[in-house]
Amino acid sequence: MDLLFILESKANREKHKFKYKNFKVGNEANNFEMTFDFYPEYLDDDFKDHLPYKQLCNEDETFCHNNTNFSTYNKDHTGNKCPQIYGGGWWYNKCHHVSLTGDRDLYLGYRWKYLNGSVKDEGLLKNSVMMIRPTE
Repeated sequence: MDLLFILESKANREKHKFKYKNFKVGNEANNFEMTFDFYPEYLDDDFKDHLPYKQLCNEDETFCHNNTNFSTYNKDHTGNKCPQIYGGGWWYNKCHHVSLTGDRDLYLGYRWKYLNGSVKDEGLLKNSVMMIRPTE
């Protein structure tokens, strides 16, 4: 399956599109573990300039969301109380650089850190869309 992201930056309202291949979510027994190919395919040219900041994994994988379990308020697989802190279910890891399900009113509600290519950019989002489809 492919996982497509469409993100709209809150700062400049730019939209960015990219997809990850071989996206999978495990079953309940595996805590809905998410896996995907490490590097995304960028669907808009200007977005490519900001590598590696748009990835669901940073370069040294310390905040990688790949191979992580889905955590919620009542099923926290992080050991760090990430769902309680950031307000929503997600594939957290230390807690995140990416969270599209958090509480919008919290400082780090919906975000994709470094979205606009700066280490100072918190990547706050106006809108986000995730879509999956079978691989062709």
